[in-house]
Amino acid sequence: TVRARYLVAADGGRSAVRRALGIGMTGESVDPNPTLVADVRISGLDRDNWHVFPPREGDDLLAICPLAGTEDFQVMARFPEGAYVDTSPDGVRKVVAERSHLAAEDVTEVRWTSDFRPRAALADRFRSGRVFIAGDAAHVHSPAGGQGLNT
Repeated sequence: TVRARYLVAADGGRSAVRRALGIGMTGESVDPNPTLVADVRISGLDRDNWHVFPPREGDDLLAICPLAGTEDFQVMARFPEGAYVDTSPDGVRKVVAERSHLAAEDVTEVRWTSDFRPRAALADRFRSGRVFIAGDAAHVHSPAGGQGLNT
């Protein structure tokens, strides 16, 4: 048990603290197309370049970029609006194999996945009593815009 006079909720865009307080987020979807984002290990792929696979019929974009200072790559795969995004390790391997020259078994490890939907929103207020809302709990934006912290 922790007792404190104040709390700063910086627990992300899906903030449990913000929701428990009943503080809403006002905003809009930037892009209705869901995106699979995953940190993976891939054998046989060079780490000097981004690897971008343009859409083919029935598919959408796949991009694989090396994450500096790690052995990981980040996979980004767009899907049509309303599509189910399988974030399981087998789902990630399947997308990579279907949209690139790589085989499913080339993805040797799936370390983290997310079903990302770009959105821009702002908390309706930043304080409730002694609780303050900060960071992504207070505002979210596409990593391609805003402050560009992720780029």
